[in-house]
Amino acid sequence: MRFNSIERLEEWCVNGNYPSIHDRIFKMVEDNIRGGNVLDICCSTGLLGQRIQDELKKTVVGVDADRKSLQNARSYGVDVNLVEMKIDATNFSPLISVLIKNDIEVIVARRCLSEIFFNHIDQGAVFAERLLKETNVREIFIQGRREQPNATHPIPSCSAEVALLGDLWVVEYGGFEMAYLREKGK
Repeated sequence: MRFNSIERLEEWCVNGNYPSIHDRIFKMVEDNIRGGNVLDICCSTGLLGQRIQDELKKTVVGVDADRKSLQNARSYGVDVNLVEMKIDATNFSPLISVLIKNDIEVIVARRCLSEIFFNHIDQGAVFAERLLKETNVREIFIQGRREQPNATHPIPSCSAEVALLGDLWVVEYGGFEMAYLREKGK
């Protein structure tokens, strides 16, 4: 079943079951989150953000470029603030505006940083620096790609995603394709 399938929304809507594909990153967030408002970047149908909002009592904003996924989410009752936006690795200003407007302190990124920075690896550290200088973001939770020996993707693993964001962060938790980053000195 695809990550953005209607079946996942129906299962949540009818039975209250969140997709198990979110269990590991949700547990990492639950065990480590210190900040307040959360941005679920590349949120798809918004169910990870909905779970964070419902179970951890955080205000969540979800951002995704897929209009149909966001429409489906709304029609099934996902009630996090969903924003349609294509995130461009060469122009972060619209995303920075969403972060500031919603006083976001935490970013949750499940399998998306490698796609955002696919052709712009050099922009990862620029993005991280702007987060710290221009917004209140102080924590990032990442679930990245599984490391594979023959990977051809320019950002082939979670550890590569962490490295992409530069040395402004302390990796508090690293594990099976996941990482928890917090601002150095905090």
